[in-house]
Amino acid sequence: MPLKIKFFLWQVFNNKVQVGVNLIKKGWKGKKTCVCGGLESIEHMSFHCNMENFVWGIIKELFQLSCVPSSLSDLSMIDNPNICYRFMALNKN
Repeated sequence: MPLKIKFFLWQVFNNKVQVGVNLIKKGWKGKKTCVCGGLESIEHMSFHCNMENFVWGIIKELFQLSCVPSSLSDLSMIDNPNICYRFMALNKN
């Protein structure tokens, strides 16, 4: 798995992604809500936002998956890193 993907996943699982909820903790004065109106957290931005549901739908179709993760705990149980490699191979052109 490429290092940039490993690093991003590390950020996700360690709550280090710069989303509204985390930025507020650091003194940011902006909003902590997503453009859809939900609380901008890693869980929301990855699985519960309407826009992200659309992205997961595309991934499901593209890789012909029977299901996609619906939470961080679901994502952590995926044991098939080939999805990442297949996605990158499709995007090389």
